[in-house]
Amino acid sequence: MATGSYTLNPLNSGIQPHSMASPLRANAKFLLSGEYLVLDGAWALAIPLKFGQTLHIDSYPGDFCLIESREATLQPWFQATFHPGTGLVMESTNEDVALQLERLLQAIPAPVKREFLKAKKLIFTVDFQRNWGLGSSSTLVSLLSQYLHQNPYTLLQASFKGSGYDIACATARQPILYRLNPPEAPSVQPFELKAELLQHLHFFYLGKKALSSGAVLQYSQLPLLQRQQAAAEISELTLRMHAQQTVEEWSRCISKHNSILSALLQQPNPANLFPDAPGPLKPMGAWGGDFMMGIGDRQEWQHFAAQHQLQPCWQASEAIFQD
Repeated sequence: MATGSYTLNPLNSGIQPHSMASPLRANAKFLLSGEYLVLDGAWALAIPLKFGQTLHIDSYPGDFCLIESREATLQPWFQATFHPGTGLVMESTNEDVALQLERLLQAIPAPVKREFLKAKKLIFTVDFQRNWGLGSSSTLVSLLSQYLHQNPYTLLQASFKGSGYDIACATARQPILYRLNPPEAPSVQPFELKAELLQHLHFFYLGKKALSSGAVLQYSQLPLLQRQQAAAEISELTLRMHAQQTVEEWSRCISKHNSILSALLQQPNPANLFPDAPGPLKPMGAWGGDFMMGIGDRQEWQHFAAQHQLQPCWQASEAIFQD
C-alpha cells in the first residue's frame, strides 16, 4: 500500500523547482465510491481523468508574485498579487479566492516562498469547464506542491480542506483505492479497472454545481457513531467493487451504497431521481449536483442523457486518464 513521500524544503534538499520551460500538470478526478464517508476512514475508489490543469511559470517584474487562473478558453478569470515572503494578498480580482490562496501560501515555509515565488508569474489553466466540479482547487494545490516540493496533503488541510482523494488522483496514473489514514500520508493503492467494466460505466453532468464544502459541513454535524457505522459498511462495498469487477457486482454494490447514504443523510435515494434510467446510477461527490455514474449499455445511456439534456455524457474509457 503506497503512501506519499515529499521533500519538504527544496532549499535544504538541493532540489530545484520545476523548469519554467515546460508546464506542470495535475489530473481532475471522479470519486466512484465513499463520498463524505472518506472523511471518517472509509475506503474509496477514485479515478484520475484525462482532464486537468496546468501550471506555467514565468518571470514577473518587481518583487511580488502574480497568480493568474484561466478558463479552458485561456480567458483569465482571476488574478492576484502576493507578498513572496509572507504570502499575504496585496491585490486581487476576487477577495474570497485570494484569501483561500493566502491560507495556502502561508502554509509554505517563508524561505521557500521568497526563493521561488519572488518576481514570478504563476499561470494556472484548466482544460475543462470549472462548473463541472472536476477539481480546479485540488489540481491547483497539487501543481503548487509539485513546483515547490511541498506535501500536497498538508497544503490542502491548510487551505481548502477535504479528504485528499482528489490530491492523490492529481498525480495518479491509474485508478486508486484510497483511505484517509493519516491525513498527511493517506493510503493510496493503484489498480486497474477491467476494460469490460469500463465499457459499461458512464458519467453524465446534471447541469448544476454542488458545493462540496457545504455538503461536508452538513455531514460533519451527524452523530459520529452513525457516520462510523456507515463508513464501515461503505468500506465493505468499496472493497467488493475493487475485488469483483463485474457489471452485476457493481450494480448490486452501488444500489446498496445509495441506500446507506440516503438513510444516513436523510435525502432521497438518487436511484429514484430518474425512473426511466436504463440501469443503476449513483452520485459522484456531493449529492444533488455535478456528475452521476450509470451502469449499462452505452447506446441506452447516451439516449437517456440526450433525452434529459444531461451533457456531457462520457463512457468511462473516454474520460479516464491514460498514459
